[in-house]
Amino acid sequence: MKKVFFLAGLLSAISLSAQITEPEITISNYSPTLLLKRNTDIGGYIQGVQSQLQDGTNNWYFGNDGPDYWVVAKGDYTGRKLVITSEGNVGVGSPNLPSYRLQANDGMVAAKINNTAISPDNKVGFTINDTGTGIFDLSYAKDGLDIVKINTMVNKPISIGTNNIERMRITANGNVGIGSKNPDALLSVKGLIHANEVKVDLAVPADYVFQKYYTGNSALKPEYKMPTLDEVEKFTKENNHLPNVPSAKEIQTKGLNVGEMSNLLLQKIEELTLYTIEQNKALKEQNKAIQEQNEIIKEQQKRIEKLENSNK
Repeated sequence: MKKVFFLAGLLSAISLSAQITEPEITISNYSPTLLLKRNTDIGGYIQGVQSQLQDGTNNWYFGNDGPDYWVVAKGDYTGRKLVITSEGNVGVGSPNLPSYRLQANDGMVAAKINNTAISPDNKVGFTINDTGTGIFDLSYAKDGLDIVKINTMVNKPISIGTNNIERMRITANGNVGIGSKNPDALLSVKGLIHANEVKVDLAVPADYVFQKYYTGNSALKPEYKMPTLDEVEKFTKENNHLPNVPSAKEIQTKGLNVGEMSNLLLQKIEELTLYTIEQNKALKEQNKAIQEQNEIIKEQQKRIEKLENSNK
């Protein structure tokens, strides 16, 4: 038979018809209410049910631990494991009062992932530190390693990592770094990028070269002036790189802008095309002049032969 230590107090507070059956207690009524009624309005606010083991050791406590919150505690009322405040906030696993609708200390534990049971050490969930400074941590851990971990602080980068190594970072201004802890652009990647296709938007495509050459003006880039081959020769001899193209030192220190460089290379191809067209025209004119000269030489040769034959 179980000993019930609070039976006398309960029976004195019950204002309804009841039937008591030993060794279990059954209280029945249409709308039963158990009143744990204090005998004073002065002093502590502990009102609850305390279970005990046979040797008198406190086991679990259920009830008030103050005027504004209800607890489930291990041992006596001080060993809080679950707290519900009068505002409706719920705290799990923390002795402190929760400041949020749901506050779980040391993460949340998933019973299964993909129908596979995991140990309590493998935490899946989030924690917010007790001081409320804005630390957010979302992680899945296994065997002491954070397989996937996301953490951040107010106005600090969001860090995403695996196996306790940061893999990606999102800064407060929205820059994303992959393999980079200090992304200086919307996307900074330290390493190889593999893609089926890369699309780059250009505000001023290189067709201004042809526009300026054929029409004398370009709405795309009015200030553009095509250098002569002599100017190109002089510049490359002095600088060892093409005009308007970054030098090797600039690329090594500042990197290479793919969109800008692609456009510059297209500009150089268009310029080279125009140089080739001009040279082709010059060659045609030269060939025409040579043919005309050859015709003159042939005509002169015929006259010489005719004179020689008339003198014989």
